[in-house]
Amino acid sequence: MSIRIFRDGSWHFLNQQKVWKTDQWLTIAPHHKLRFNDQWYSIGSDANELSSCGWNNYAQLGQDDTVNRSSLTLLTGPDQWSILASDGFFTLGISRGRLFGWGSNADGCLGLGDYEDRAVPAQIGGENDWTAVAAGRNHALGIRNGQLYAWGKANSALGLNEITSTNIPTRVGSYNDWTAVAAGAYHSLAIRNGELYAWGYNECSDSLGLENVDRQNSPARVGSFDDWSQVFASDYSSMAIRNGELYAWGLNCHGNLGTGDTWNRRVPTRIMTPGNWQFAAPGRTHSLGICDDRLYAWGETGLREHGVQTAPVCVGTDDDWRKAAVGDAHSLAIRDGKLYGWGRNIFGNLGVEDRSEHEDLTLLNDNAYWLDVFAGNQCTFSIAEKID
Repeated sequence: MSIRIFRDGSWHFLNQQKVWKTDQWLTIAPHHKLRFNDQWYSIGSDANELSSCGWNNYAQLGQDDTVNRSSLTLLTGPDQWSILASDGFFTLGISRGRLFGWGSNADGCLGLGDYEDRAVPAQIGGENDWTAVAAGRNHALGIRNGQLYAWGKANSALGLNEITSTNIPTRVGSYNDWTAVAAGAYHSLAIRNGELYAWGYNECSDSLGLENVDRQNSPARVGSFDDWSQVFASDYSSMAIRNGELYAWGLNCHGNLGTGDTWNRRVPTRIMTPGNWQFAAPGRTHSLGICDDRLYAWGETGLREHGVQTAPVCVGTDDDWRKAAVGDAHSLAIRDGKLYGWGRNIFGNLGVEDRSEHEDLTLLNDNAYWLDVFAGNQCTFSIAEKID
């Protein structure tokens, strides 16, 4: 069996069940964890499975129907999923470098060259070198071979200047060193060579971080830092990480930026919680983040203990959180291969049968070894290690 090592969603294969550390071999097995350069690595098999639950009116769960699911249900088809993105109406995912789309296709945001909805994952093109994907309200972004692509109908959020609609992935600019993308409702973010870029609608949300409210039809550089590593977006706000520091900007009506107040921010503003930020999941009314392996929440947290917070508060005392995701009004996180969550559950999006709201951190599912989790509006997607 080959072994893969995960780190912030990336992975690679080893040819044997040992890892070389300094001058000795370490024998490893599935579910073991390694710490290297202050990062945790999870060890798993070389295949995984995707499950979904929640609202499904547009077949966005990929289950070949439009029936809501109140428990995580396995998708058939591709395996070895590495990343998912969903706006709650359509979903995109990458499996073994191939890009797939399903759900609503009213604006061509599935990138399949037509406007027909899909009830199961359908491959977009024939390429197998996609490395990143993001989903906005009615547009999408992706990276393959370092090149940035956009599709859908979102006017300036596509970054294609005068092109306002396309139903196939269309290249944005000529750079070949894009590494990360994120999509809000009507704005887009991306990183190239450590530099942060933004474009799209900005008049009411300040979500571009460009010190003005002008709409941008093509990528515009944000600030002067050249060491950005991760970027995230919600409908009308944005977040990014550089050197372990978390920055936020955009709409802040609910304290969802974590700046200690409810004032909007026009430019990237550092979140002053001490520690090394590893991940962030901004939402419309609340946000989650992982700092020094601890889980933080802010905004309208949905937690009985914390209520509304304008700055990050630690959720529990555990220090081995790996992933987090935010839906419209529900939250999800993974630690030790177990899936936890809380919030509204009217469509079964927490994956528990009761459909009631949960106001405390709740173990949702420990029937699989969960590796990653994603959310879109009122639906949930989670990747688990495949057991042969």
